[in-house]
Amino acid sequence: MTSHMAPQLGARDAFYLFFEEADMDTPRVITNFFVFDTTSSAHPIQTRVDALAWLSERLHRAPVLHRRLHRITADLDYPYWVDSSIDLEQTTRFTTIGCTTRRELHRRLEAIIERPIDLTLPPWEIEILADIEGVSDLPRRATIVALRVHHALTDGLGCTQIARALFSDHHVTAQPEPAVKVKNPAMALVSLPAHFAQYGISLVHALRARRSLSLMARTGTIKLPEADRPRTLINQKENSEQRLGRVQLKLQDVSTLAHITGTSINDVILSVVSGALREFLSETSYLPKCSLAARVPRSIRNQYNVPAANKITAMHIDLHTNEADPLTRLHLIHNSSKCEKERTDLSETRTIEAFMDRAPSIAAKLTVHRWLRQNYKTSSENVPLSNTAVSNVPFGPAIGMNFGDSPAIGVFFTLPSRREWGIGHAVSSLGDVLNIAFCANTTVMDDAVEYERKLSSEFNRLQSSVFPSQERTGVFPETIANRTTTTLDDRDARIN
Repeated sequence: MTSHMAPQLGARDAFYLFFEEADMDTPRVITNFFVFDTTSSAHPIQTRVDALAWLSERLHRAPVLHRRLHRITADLDYPYWVDSSIDLEQTTRFTTIGCTTRRELHRRLEAIIERPIDLTLPPWEIEILADIEGVSDLPRRATIVALRVHHALTDGLGCTQIARALFSDHHVTAQPEPAVKVKNPAMALVSLPAHFAQYGISLVHALRARRSLSLMARTGTIKLPEADRPRTLINQKENSEQRLGRVQLKLQDVSTLAHITGTSINDVILSVVSGALREFLSETSYLPKCSLAARVPRSIRNQYNVPAANKITAMHIDLHTNEADPLTRLHLIHNSSKCEKERTDLSETRTIEAFMDRAPSIAAKLTVHRWLRQNYKTSSENVPLSNTAVSNVPFGPAIGMNFGDSPAIGVFFTLPSRREWGIGHAVSSLGDVLNIAFCANTTVMDDAVEYERKLSSEFNRLQSSVFPSQERTGVFPETIANRTTTTLDDRDARIN
């Protein structure tokens, strides 16, 4: 192994491994559920044998799937990606569902979300739920394909490329990755002093950048996110089983609302989440006078080079949950989002992030354990930076996306809840269907249906405040089987 050359994980990728190992209650896995309409299919895929044969013809289109982790003893250095064969018998599950209910289906999906991935194999898996009937917000007959990818392998936009490679005629162009010599433990140990020396130099630069940001904040040039947010019902230290919920909207409705109000699709979604959290907390516990905030991943793929597959940075956006009027709240969120984009665009912010990118593997692992210990064992009335997470990934046009001869009509993915974040929101769009999905701890809500209604109702309220005479179009629950999807430029489904 030591004579081989292979790509090495970046710190941002390895953090997902270290967090999963330190907090095993929550797998760091991106689970994408693709919905295919089999009602009118002449030859739908109905057996495991047919599914494996169909997938085997397409796996070569996504080279990133043909790799597995190679760890170094004691994590003296970051893991490597080494070439690996694929055994679909091990990585693919197939179940015929038949007539069921929405609640029963969600229990199955929750079990999929909670299951960890075997990291001795290529870090992904596929689970197929075929011949689903009787679910109110699915076609009369449907198949759901769950594409599960460990976050160490790629980010949300990387998942869209893998999905298009499998379900369309698109081939994923392998991004150039620097290959380095795979170290044995002795070589990794010898290189640690030099690595820590570089880390120390980065620390000096990061401290200077932090002082510069503080100065800009004091002079009003920028606005930094608040360090603490009030702890609420959704920020408990215990973890529990997941509850899945989802609401469907028309992407065109959301896009039109954003255009008319001079905001973005992401702003509209954050406003809807904010309003739903306001109502939920007001009814179940209490709504703090101080506003809550959301951690929102922002893609930086086209902005500057990041030495990792996860090319994202974190924004912490004020949700202005202390504002009752939905339209006013939308504009406040838009302004807060703008401030966070400006902050994350600064070279000083990049310098601070580069400090963690240069952390030696053992330092990164110790940082994870220290952070978890400090945040899970303290009894503070506050939580650091944010109360929940909202991620938005556009999957592009639905046309050309198929499983066998069954067309894709929608996709939703999940951000599993975990300690401190008792609910996570994931937004995805395919064609003209936008899904807001969420996972919540059962300690936060045992039944997700009421929160689904709150999300749908909040979108209706926002629509009514902009178009008072227009018929409401929020969807819960309603079948989307007969909708006509439209091809939208990816810029129309921008995540920012």
